[in-house]
Amino acid sequence: MFVSDQAMLDVSFEVALARLAALTGSDALTQVSADAYATGASPGTPRLARSRFRDLITRPGRAVLAVRWETSDHDGEPFPVLDADLTLTPAGPRAALLQLAGVYRAEPGEDGHGTAARPLGGFLDRIAETIAQADADAS
Repeated sequence: MFVSDQAMLDVSFEVALARLAALTGSDALTQVSADAYATGASPGTPRLARSRFRDLITRPGRAVLAVRWETSDHDGEPFPVLDADLTLTPAGPRAALLQLAGVYRAEPGEDGHGTAARPLGGFLDRIAETIAQADADAS
């Protein structure tokens, strides 16, 4: 199923970009992913086995970070549950917009309806909060 979400950040694009870039070099995004997935996952759903992030791609007025979440299927093989882009754009002189757009795949045997919104909405909100509260030294 296609998923999307967005969050407004009360920091400039430049500050948000510097903070997001600093987060990509740490384990913070991996932890945020695991926390969001665990919070929103249905009982009995396999835990998040791995979250991967591509290099942050920046262009004037835009930054994109590709995200993949994987669980393990019943055979222990990686099963991609999320492939998405996080896109950061300016939203005024002291604001930035963080958007998530991607594809959520329900676990085998799960219908997926309603389950995607819980972990994904929490994921974007947690990323936005992490960026907003990041140490000013990171910017």
